[in-house]
Amino acid sequence: MKKPSIFSSKYQETVKRMRRRNTLIALLVVCVILTIFAIFNDKISKFFVSKGQNSVDVLAPGNQSEDTNNTQALNTKTSNTQTIVNTTKDIKDINENISNKTEQKREDLFYILKLASGRDIKIYYEENNKEKLFTGKTGDNDYIALSPSKKRACIIDKTNQDMYIMNNDNTFVNVTMDIYTAFGRPDEKYYKKDQLASFNNNYLWHDMAKFLTEDKIAYRSRLPYFMLSNLNLYLWVYSLSSNTHQCIFALPPGDVQIKDLDQVGLKITDSGKDYYLKTDNSIVQR
Repeated sequence: MKKPSIFSSKYQETVKRMRRRNTLIALLVVCVILTIFAIFNDKISKFFVSKGQNSVDVLAPGNQSEDTNNTQALNTKTSNTQTIVNTTKDIKDINENISNKTEQKREDLFYILKLASGRDIKIYYEENNKEKLFTGKTGDNDYIALSPSKKRACIIDKTNQDMYIMNNDNTFVNVTMDIYTAFGRPDEKYYKKDQLASFNNNYLWHDMAKFLTEDKIAYRSRLPYFMLSNLNLYLWVYSLSSNTHQCIFALPPGDVQIKDLDQVGLKITDSGKDYYLKTDNSIVQR
C-alpha cells in the first residue's frame, strides 16, 4: 500500500489501517512457521525413535505382547548364563592344564640308582617346601619302602636281592649282607649270597623290607637256614648306624608278613598271629 500523505485529511485513519494489516500479516507468518516446525519436528522425532528401537531390537509400544517381552528377557538371561558356563569351562580347562603340567613336572623329579647288577633305575621324589621327599615309586618293579620322614628309601633289586638305602640328597649305600657267617660253630662256616642263588633261584635272602625307624629296617629272609625243604621265613633288622644285620629269634619262624608302622611298632603277622616289632628290636604279641 502506498504511504499516505501527511497533508491528507484521512492520514490518521490510513496509518491505523496499515498498522492493523501489518500486525495481521506478522501473526499469520508466525502461525505458518510454528505449524511447519511442529509437523517436521514430529516426523524427525519418529525417525530417530524408530532408529533407536531398531538398534536394540525392541518394537514400538502396542505392537509387542507381554509374552514376547518375557521371552526376550528369558533369552537374554539364558545367553548370559551360557557365557558364564563357557567361562567356567575355560577356567576348568586352564586348571586341568596347569595340574597336568605340574604332575608332569613332578614325574620328572628322580634320582638314578646304579645297581651292582648292572641296572640303572629311577627313584622318584617330589619337592615339598624346598625339601625333597621320596614318593615310593621306582622306574621299574623293584621293591621300595619309605622311612617315616620319606627322606630315605629302601630298595631291593629284583634281579639279585641286593638291598640299598637311598637318601634324599642323592647319596646311597649298598647294605646287602653278601656273606652270612654261622658264628658259634667250630669251623665258622660262611655262605655267600651269589653262590647260594646260583643253585637255588627261589631262595629269599632279602625280601619285604619296611622301616622301623629312620635308622632301622626290618626285612624277612630264609636265613639262617639253607635247606630246600625248610620254607620258614625269619625276621631280620638292619641298623644303618651300626651297619649290622640281626635275626630276631624272639619271633618264631613261619609265614612272616611285614605290615605297616603304627603307634605300637611295626606290625608283623606270622602264621595267623599278630606281633609288633618295637624300636629296641623286642617283640610283643597282640
